[in-house]
Parts: sequence; C-alpha cells; structure tokens
Amino acid sequence: MCGRTAPPPHALPPHPLGRRAGAAANAAAAPTRNDHGPESRRGFRAVIAIQTWRAPSSPPGIPFIMRLAPAPRVQPIAGESSPRFNKELDNAVKSMVELSKSQPLTEREKLHVSALEILASGHLSKACGVWDQILQSYPTDLLALRFAHDTYFFLGYHTQMRDSIARVYRHWTPDIPLSSYVKGLYSFGLMETNFYDHAEKLANEALAVNCTDAYSVHTIAHVHEMKVNLKGGLAFMEQTETNWRVKNKALISLKGIPRCQSSGSMLDVVDNCSMLYRFQLEGVNVGDRWQNVIQLTRKHAKNHVWLFNDAHILMSSLGAKDHKTTKEFLTTLQELANQFLLFAKHCSMVVFRSREP
Repeated sequence: MCGRTAPPPHALPPHPLGRRAGAAANAAAAPTRNDHGPESRRGFRAVIAIQTWRAPSSPPGIPFIMRLAPAPRVQPIAGESSPRFNKELDNAVKSMVELSKSQPLTEREKLHVSALEILASGHLSKACGVWDQILQSYPTDLLALRFAHDTYFFLGYHTQMRDSIARVYRHWTPDIPLSSYVKGLYSFGLMETNFYDHAEKLANEALAVNCTDAYSVHTIAHVHEMKVNLKGGLAFMEQTETNWRVKNKALISLKGIPRCQSSGSMLDVVDNCSMLYRFQLEGVNVGDRWQNVIQLTRKHAKNHVWLFNDAHILMSSLGAKDHKTTKEFLTTLQELANQFLLFAKHCSMVVFRSREP
C-alpha cells in the first residue's frame, strides 16, 4: 500500500497551472471556442504525464494556449529533437507564436509562448528565467515549474534547479493535487546539492502519499548510493520493488539486472548508454549490446540539444566502434560550438561599441 491515497491526476482543476483561473477554469472543462476538444485533452494529458511519468485517464479540457504549449516544448526538453534540424518542430513553434498573436492571451500565457520561442532558439538559461518569472506570480504553475526544473537539470545548474522548487514549495500545500510530486522534485534537487538527509526525509514523505512517485524513489536510491549504504539501499529497493523501474536498483547493484529494453525515447536511450557504460566499468562483458543501442542513438548524433545527451550518444558510438558516427558527432558539435563563439564575439563587439562616446 502507498499509505494515504494521492488525489487522482484528473482531479486537478481544469486549468492545471494554478489556482488563479477559478470559475473560468472550471468552465474550461466544457468545450468553448478556445477549447479544441481532443487537442486540449491531449495537452492536459501531456502536462500530467510529464509530472507523474504516467498517463492519466479522462482529463478535462484546458484553454487554448495550454493546448498548444506542451507538445512542441517536450521534444527539445527531452532532447528528442531540435528546430535546427526538425522542420516540422520548427514550423510548430513558429505556428504557435503566430497563432498566439491573434488570441486574447493573458500575460502568463504570453510568457509561456515567449519561453517556448526562446527555448527553441537555443537560449536555455534565458528560457528558465522566463519560467521563473511566471512562478513569481503563479507559484503553482505546474508547466513552468517542471520545465524550469528539467532545463536547469540538463544544463547542470543543480543549485538553480533546487531553488526553482524551493521558492514555490510552501505554496504547494497538501490539498493541491500533485503536491506530493513537487515534494519529490524538491527532494531530488536537495540530493543533487548534497543535502542527503533532508532529501531522504522529503522523499519518504512524498512516498507516504504516493508510493509510485518515481522522483522520490530515484532520490532515495541516489542517497543510499552517495552514502555508500549498499545494504540499506538494496533493502529499500527490494521492499518497494513493484513501484520502480529497473534502473534505480542498478544504482545500488550491478548484479542480476536484466538487459534494458528501450522505447526509443531519449530518456531510455541515455539510460541504456549509462547502464552499459557502468557495466563495463565493473568489468562486465556486455557482448554486442552497444550495436543495439547505436541503432537508436545514430539518428540523434547531429542534434546536440543537450550536452547531457551528447555524452551518452558518444558513449554509444565509441562502445559500438562506429567511427563514422563518432566523426559525424564530433564534427557537427565543433561546428555548433564555432557558431556560438562567433555569436558571443558579435555580442561582445555590440556591447563594446554601445559604450563608445
């Protein structure tokens, strides 16, 4: 049993990003001229699935901009693709921006559109700044909360990741659905910044509400790993075995872990790469498994959305001894780095000249 039952995801107010919507949000449960039926419900599902890592059933409708916001955002944040190479994604972002100009959007919705446009352009830290700006006024905006958290994570900004949750944490009272998941996110940030005891405490509190909270399970696995508490970690994982994915136990023990099967998503891809690399560090013969993984990573070799993903893609091409993909990966990464260096140099010249008398 999970302990106290968590509110079902579909119990969230129809506007899933905070309380301000009030009666207007409740009205959004029924189709309106700004509520596009199935598309709106898919958007709501996306928000819930991103937060819970589970697909909710029968969610209500949500307003126009929230119908559009999640879909094009998820691909860059997950590292699935980039508008630089994916014309369909690029067109989706541009279409959303243009469509938003003809809609009576709130200031918050305009900021969400702006964050997406900035993210798609590759200015990741700046996009986080916009999400943090939204959270200053709307601390229970779940979309801004989760995307800021994840983007900070992939940037390696662990302190900012933790603090993005810490600033709004007190607003997520137990009566708000999904608040236990926010507690789990906060625990993860604490763990990533070496506050292990506090992280474990909050993660256990979140699991008392919902034992399937993947972030909290993941946090506790990492806490045991970092404390080198292998016995305690294995005991925890075995006691909660039905509630976690196989990767978490592998953080504690590399023995007896079945071969990972990937869905093709970047999360699964990097998990596979990480696991095989750890096996090899332990002296395990992984056979031809890298050949299977390279089939998934090869198509992402030129994307360079996240350096986090890039490191794992390089692991796979080196592990598979795929010299062509390795060369393509390194060449396109260098080209992208050169573009940013030229851009930075141009910006420096603009700033310098603007200061001339």
